[in-house]
Amino acid sequence: MIHKNRLGASLVQLYTAMIYEGPGIAKRICQGLARLQRDGFANVTEAVGTADYRDLR
Repeated sequence: MIHKNRLGASLVQLYTAMIYEGPGIAKRICQGLARLQRDGFANVTEAVGTADYRDLR
């Protein structure tokens, strides 16, 4: 999920993912947020658009 955010996903897209993937996605989102913090981002907005789509392979 966080990779999608780093590619530019909006909150609406993340919410839609929660609908389709169920409540278990909340744990994955939290893990991804922790990873962003370790990567040096102060907030989610800083991370938006920083990933390269090739990182997802």
